[in-house]
Amino acid sequence: MATLLQQTITERVSPVDKKSIDDGPALTKPYAKQENRVRKALILLAHSERTSFNYAMKEATVEALKRKGWEVTVSDLYAMNFNPVISRNNITGKLEDPGNSQYPAESVLAYKEGLLSPDIVAEQKKLQATDLVIFQSGTLHFCGFQVLEPQLTNSIGHTPEDVRIQILEGWKKRQENIWDEMPLYFAPSSLFDLNFQAGFLMKKEVQDEQKNKKFGLSLGHHLGKSIPTDNQIKARK
Repeated sequence: MATLLQQTITERVSPVDKKSIDDGPALTKPYAKQENRVRKALILLAHSERTSFNYAMKEATVEALKRKGWEVTVSDLYAMNFNPVISRNNITGKLEDPGNSQYPAESVLAYKEGLLSPDIVAEQKKLQATDLVIFQSGTLHFCGFQVLEPQLTNSIGHTPEDVRIQILEGWKKRQENIWDEMPLYFAPSSLFDLNFQAGFLMKKEVQDEQKNKKFGLSLGHHLGKSIPTDNQIKARK
C-alpha cells in the first residue's frame, strides 16, 4: 500500500482556542489577529523507508514551510519506534477498574490526572503547541470517488522520475501558501449532543432544520440525502 498511495492530510489547530478544533468553520483563520507571530507546523510521518516518496514529500514540506518562516517539528514515528498499540502500559497510574479495564474511559481519566505514558504526553505537547498538523503516510484515509487532490498521488512506484519531481515541486508551492487556503468543511461538534446520555447524536433541532434541504451536511453526515457536491475536495466559499 505504501508504495502505491501517498497521502498527506493537513489540519489546522489553534492552541489559543481549543474549542475551535471542533467547530469546523472557526478553523478558517484562528490567528487572524496575530499575523506577525511565527507559525508552527507539526509533521507526523508514518513510513519506515527514507527512500520512499512519503519521506520525499515530508522533506519538501519542511523545505517549503521553513522558507516561508515557519517553525517545523517532525515526528518520524518509525524512527522513534513509537508504539501505536493501545495497552495498559499507556497509563502510568492505577486503573480505575483493574478488573474490567475500559481503555477509552481509563485513558481519559489518565489524561485529566496527568498519568499517561511519557511518549504519549510528548506528542500531545507537540500538538498543543502547533498551528498546522500534517499527516504524511501511505494510507488512504478517504474512500469513494472523491479524493483529496493534490495531496493524493497514485501508483507512485510506477511514476517516471521527472513526473515525481514535478509533483514535489507543485507540493512545495502549495505548502508555501497553505495557511491562506480555505479548509474543507466538516460538521462542527456544536451540532451534536456530546454526552453518553444523549448518545452523541445530532441535536433534534438541527435535524429538523435540515429536513427540507436538498443536500446533507457532509459526506459523513448526509442524513439520507444527496452528498454535497465536491464535499471532500473543495472548500465552501
